Amino acid sequence: RKWGKSYWQLSYTHRGKGGTRYVSDKRYQDVKQETENYKKFKEIYLELVDLSIELSKLIDKEFNL
Repeated sequence: RKWGKSYWQLSYTHRGKGGTRYVSDKRYQDVKQETENYKKFKEIYLELVDLSIELSKLIDKEFNL
């Protein structure tokens, strides 16, 4: 960019649309931590969905559905 400062580029997809944000050196560590936290959240969320589906299958099997 033309502003003459160093920056970091953050690219993402949300609701099927891509976006880009520019992060200053000052905010870099905060944004990095936020993205790492989001990755952990996403892993836990996907595991929860998998377990929920498995539980549903077991309940269906027990009640012969």
